[in-house]
Amino acid sequence: MERGPRAIKYIINGDDFGASPNVNKGFLEAADNGLLHSASVLATGAAFEQAMHAARERPSLQVRLHLNLVEGFALSERHAIPDLVDARGVFSCSFGKLLAISVGPSKLRDRYRAQIKTELSAQIERFWQALGEHGQTNGLMVDSHVHFHMIPVVFEALMEIHEHTPLAYVRNPYERLFLKEGKLSPRHHLGVNLIKNCLLRILAKRVKSELVARDIAFFDRIVGVLFTDAMNQAVVASAVAQLNNEDGTHSAEILMHPGRASEDEAELWPQKVFRDYYRSPQRDIERETLLNPQFKALFVD
Repeated sequence: MERGPRAIKYIINGDDFGASPNVNKGFLEAADNGLLHSASVLATGAAFEQAMHAARERPSLQVRLHLNLVEGFALSERHAIPDLVDARGVFSCSFGKLLAISVGPSKLRDRYRAQIKTELSAQIERFWQALGEHGQTNGLMVDSHVHFHMIPVVFEALMEIHEHTPLAYVRNPYERLFLKEGKLSPRHHLGVNLIKNCLLRILAKRVKSELVARDIAFFDRIVGVLFTDAMNQAVVASAVAQLNNEDGTHSAEILMHPGRASEDEAELWPQKVFRDYYRSPQRDIERETLLNPQFKALFVD
């Protein structure tokens, strides 16, 4: 963990560890030769076991569970979670659908919550078993793919799990708006990412009190929603400059995606949107950013 000029605690985290062998390769290069403190691993990922083996060989790399309800195949049998998957067992619920379920009839909400709890429990069990001795002192730390855990019905299921499987940390994705190098970016400040940012800030305010009441740790701020498809040196530098001048901010998490899938791995994802997502050249840029010595300099006095 690095400290900025105002003694803010920063952690640089990579999401989607375990998605594929080539994605893992990018993570490990960043962890071994750059600045990467932690990795959020997909228990549903095609290269999950490989990722966990690599993590056990790197005690300094903190590993969290990247809960997933949106991408690829579920761990649970289809009959146990029929509302969450299609006939193939592939996740079929969008963020919007589960958000609507959260404000829908109580019987429908309860039905979905029970199925969500079943699938999240399966992912937690697989992760916990694979973790072994690595990271046990940190307790169980979780976040989620596309921040699905912030949806009320999903968060409720997660808190039910917490009653018997205590969570030490849950990501609370509160990110204030900021400009890149003092300039407006229409694609990010006027597009879908702005909607995501605003919605997650609303949900994060609601979740914060729940986490505090349960003594579950979280970071004050995150960086990586507004520019989720464009994180680089300039973006992070702009965000850090703003954070270092904020009163009341003591910790912040920088979200990166340093692993890119190879062309021959594309068929690992049944949904085209994720095939494109993992093969994006932006992921190479984010890995290279973590390897750049100037990136580390952002977090040193």
